[in-house]
Amino acid sequence: MKEPIDLIYSIHRSRRRSLSIKVVQGEVRVNAPHGLAEREIQQFVSAKANWINRHLARQQQQLSKLAERLWENGETLQYLGETYPLWVHLGAKQSHCEFNDNGFQVALSNRVKQPQKNTQKLVEDCYKALAKQWLDHFIHSWQVAELQPSSHDIASFTGKWGSCSATRAIRMSWRLWLAPEYVVRYVVIHELCHLKHFNHSKAFWQLVEQHDPNYPAAEAWLKRHGITVLNPHYTAFAN
Repeated sequence: MKEPIDLIYSIHRSRRRSLSIKVVQGEVRVNAPHGLAEREIQQFVSAKANWINRHLARQQQQLSKLAERLWENGETLQYLGETYPLWVHLGAKQSHCEFNDNGFQVALSNRVKQPQKNTQKLVEDCYKALAKQWLDHFIHSWQVAELQPSSHDIASFTGKWGSCSATRAIRMSWRLWLAPEYVVRYVVIHELCHLKHFNHSKAFWQLVEQHDPNYPAAEAWLKRHGITVLNPHYTAFAN
């Protein structure tokens, strides 16, 4: 029997009946049932070592291309695939952030005690507003009767791009709007297609292709850049 390997991983227990492993944003997460002995979990991880290391290497290579975000003046941010500077100004009467052709403009009040933390929140709120405006316009122009959501909104997901509920409500991560517009459009269409097929069956993918024939290119972009875009320590992608 193999001995447990020297891999760092976190264990998340729940009422589930089986073990599973996820390699997300350069980290290993093991989902395990309540009461399962750690020895069994270690053996399971050991048996999957080659698979884990392949995924870790790929993800960590992507992470290594970027510095962790500090939310400081002079950094760059992406919106709809384009790169813009982040400007942080002190001395405003009231803190706020706006986006224009010159980039993300953050004005901080002199009363702010944690400028980086406040800058992050202001920029994220700005992204949410931009994303909601884009999504409102897209849904308003979406003329496919069988794929009309009951509601749509913006969320702060870090483990997925969007969701579709049984009540026909869709929610999208604001981080998606860092991506090029063709990628944003695809992910929204992907969730809308779940209104008819709540799975990833052949029929689902045929419906996606019907509304977005070039979706494989968007899928490839997400696979390449999702690790850093969804990771709150980076919130960026390397060209």
